[in-house]
Amino acid sequence: MEKPPWLLVLVVALLVGASFVVFRRLGGDARVRETLERNLGYLAAAEADYYRSAHRYSTDIGALRARGAAPLVPAPGNSITIVQADSAGFLATGTSTRLTGHYRTCGIYLGVVTTPSPSLRRPNTVECW
Repeated sequence: MEKPPWLLVLVVALLVGASFVVFRRLGGDARVRETLERNLGYLAAAEADYYRSAHRYSTDIGALRARGAAPLVPAPGNSITIVQADSAGFLATGTSTRLTGHYRTCGIYLGVVTTPSPSLRRPNTVECW
């Protein structure tokens, strides 16, 4: 018995619709992760500038913002935490409530610190885990 041609069209349409949803979500996660990485990069640049003048890293994002540093306001849904900041090094992590898959936490460090993840291998480079 021959299958009706509209059945094949319906199945293909459903598969195409499902793929649009999946790929749109993946693209959205990439954009959110990019803003999180950019927020951490701005913070690291501000910390490096602060270190040059104070010979230590700052624990206060507000103080860095007051010094006229690059935009240090996290994007909506992102939270940035300074985990360590002293004369030896600086470590910050960021998370986003808008990320749905893996790699929800990112971090960056300068100097000598104890990193919270083996993924954080290179100084002044944002890595996610």
